[in-house]
Amino acid sequence: KIDDGKISRILDIFTEQITAEASHDDRGMVISGKINICILALNGEDIPVFIERSADYEHIIPQTDCTCAKIFGTRTASISYRLAEDDVIEIRCELKSSGILLNPTTQSLICCFRKIRLKIRCSTHLKCC
Repeated sequence: KIDDGKISRILDIFTEQITAEASHDDRGMVISGKINICILALNGEDIPVFIERSADYEHIIPQTDCTCAKIFGTRTASISYRLAEDDVIEIRCELKSSGILLNPTTQSLICCFRKIRLKIRCSTHLKCC
């Protein structure tokens, strides 16, 4: 919990470490990982506070015949937020993850993927959900 848990204003929001890995299940190719979100804000008494939260993400690429993917890198393309309540921040984040999907038998390129859109809800005293 941060002080009284209330935020009066957000000064800055950014991401730090982003991990990504590819797997395959019955839904298709699954790109998943963790994103670390850092928030510099003012609390209810206008004192600067630093909030750091980690959130899991998952993105499905519906390719049932593809079981092989290679991810080259993931970065934040854009991040926006909304102060939903005085202790809840809604975060929208777009990741750019560059990688390829390969046909497992011929090793030929099926497609390249780039954008992953996330919506994360953060509370100052609860984990992201």
